This record gives sequence, C-alpha cells and structure tokens, in this order.
Amino acid sequence: MFLREKFANYSKWDDGYHQDAMDKFENKIKREFNGDQTKSFFVPARGLPNNTNLNIKTGQVEISGRRLSKIFEPVIIEVLSLVVAQIQATSDHRKVNAVLLAGGFGRSKYLMNRIKKEVGDIRVVQIEDG
Repeated sequence: MFLREKFANYSKWDDGYHQDAMDKFENKIKREFNGDQTKSFFVPARGLPNNTNLNIKTGQVEISGRRLSKIFEPVIIEVLSLVVAQIQATSDHRKVNAVLLAGGFGRSKYLMNRIKKEVGDIRVVQIEDG
C-alpha cells in the first residue's frame, strides 16, 4: 500500500518494480526491522533514475525506520490487543507460559519486541518455519 501510494503518479514504477520491492519487503525488511527508527532499508528500483522526492538513489528506494514504524503501527496495535485479550481470557483457568509467533509477520523482530514489552514476564517465541 505504501509503495503503491508513493509511486501512484510516477509512470516509470510498474508492476515489476512493485513485485521486486514487495519480495524484498516480505523476505527481508519485515523480518529484520527491530524498531530502530534511525536505520534505513532499501528496496530495488533497478534502472530508475535518481529522484530525491521519491527517495530513489542508485537503483534503490530508501525506506526509513521511522516510516516503517508508521507502516507497522496499526497492525502492531491490533496484534497486541488480540494477544492481551487471549492471555486475559486464558488466565482465569491456567497460567500462560508463552506466546508463540507464527506466519510471515510472526518472524518480525519488531513485533516480537513489542509483544515482549506488552506481556512482561511471559516468554515470547518465534516458531522456526512457522
């Protein structure tokens, strides 16, 4: 969504660029971003000319950590709400020992860190190949 909006009026950005960028985002950026707003990530934009307004430089588009935080925040808030509700619903019957993260976003370091902060002493585990 962010990239589609960013490049909506830039005719050189096509579906091929978008797919390459989304692959990089899904397989690397989403997993490696840990909440550090000072770190930037880059998605491919091979062959596109430098454009400071669109953050294109040397065939890449820069996405700042600050921007990534804003992109992730609505989903993070929703996930935190669901996790807390499940813990509260379960705690009437037994103690919750761990929160297990699975799926694509479950591999996110940022999500894991935010859940750890939210649940305190409860262990948070990313499931391998989950």
